[in-house]
Amino acid sequence: MVRWFDLQAGYGAIARDDTGEEVFLLFTAIPGEGYRTIAPSTAVHFELAQGPSGPVARNVQKSEP
Repeated sequence: MVRWFDLQAGYGAIARDDTGEEVFLLFTAIPGEGYRTIAPSTAVHFELAQGPSGPVARNVQKSEP
């Protein structure tokens, strides 16, 4: 689930369902054109990758209800 997302900065954090660990989220990890955003508390699924400072999310998509 998206914990927070800063619209001006273009990044935020996702809480992993299995561990609660925060994963860095950059707007470019959300598929689409132009500037992309996602609202806090949105349920998502994503690919986990290792970034220079820790885990990062890739291919972030809203989960189906």
